[in-house]
Amino acid sequence: MSDASATEAYNALLLWLRSNNLEWVATQIEEEIILGKIKSERIHIPADLASPYSSKTSVEKSTRSEFLARVDYTAQEKFEIAVGAVEAVVLGGIKIQDALASTLITEHADIQIHFVPGETGETAHMYQPIELADPKSRIEEIEHYLRELRIDVKK
Repeated sequence: MSDASATEAYNALLLWLRSNNLEWVATQIEEEIILGKIKSERIHIPADLASPYSSKTSVEKSTRSEFLARVDYTAQEKFEIAVGAVEAVVLGGIKIQDALASTLITEHADIQIHFVPGETGETAHMYQPIELADPKSRIEEIEHYLRELRIDVKK
């Protein structure tokens, strides 16, 4: 698997998110990447760098210490973080929409669902059964593209 193909796929996913009004998801992915991952490391301090005022036993004890260090994600890890975000946000949202459609269509065909904002003051959203039709094909299509993308990156 090449780092170049993983980087290319990662950049393509971020571009796709931005072009589909999901800038906030792309921003969160980039913030996670900047934070990096934590790695536990043991370092050894040479005896000649130890304080001359320390006793020999304290020098021996203090020469090996464990610290946490920040490490950059690999290209493959960046790609997997982006794919995971797309699966969680995009596919998760479509699956929720599918569940709503199933509930509305089978139980109450004339019902509407309203999502009303709390303190944000943003516009409320209303869904009717006709607007929620056929998300299963979109779920399968996106899952297929993500599988193909993973296969291409692993080549």
